[in-house]
Amino acid sequence: MTRIPNIFVTVGTQLPFDRLIRTVAGWHSRNPDIGVSYIVGDTKLKAKDFGRGETHTRLTSKPYDQHFSAADLIVSHAGMGTIITAAEAGKPIIIMPRRADLGEHRNDHQLATAEKMTRLQNVQRVDTHDELVKALDQFILTWSDNDTAKSSLSADATPELLTAVRNFIFEGRSG
Repeated sequence: MTRIPNIFVTVGTQLPFDRLIRTVAGWHSRNPDIGVSYIVGDTKLKAKDFGRGETHTRLTSKPYDQHFSAADLIVSHAGMGTIITAAEAGKPIIIMPRRADLGEHRNDHQLATAEKMTRLQNVQRVDTHDELVKALDQFILTWSDNDTAKSSLSADATPELLTAVRNFIFEGRSG
């Protein structure tokens, strides 16, 4: 029997991100057999808006880690913590940066973060409702529970990286 994919949606801890949540929830209503769990923050959306999805306002670290580990795909704002955690775990992540002009954040730093982070193999950036729906559809079309190959970042620094950082910090300093 084929396992259904599990999607974990998180908006971070600081601000609501209803545009992202509404898009995934709308997509999920058309794909009710897909497992979706949400961390929605301080949203104005109502529980009925999430259909069969498991919804949390916030999670402490252990339940968060459990949802993250169980997920086949992460959908998130362009938050560095979530992006790095997905890279370390070898999980694909779709990021939608918050936009200041839509009142989603105080400035547009997430646009710059998203631009830089798409260089990582596991990161896909979307900017609009339609792009996010298309990315979710594409993930489901190509997802396989038999795909065990994961490309992950190590949480430990290599000796070469440590040497490069040490040289950078101490370059030009006399001992």
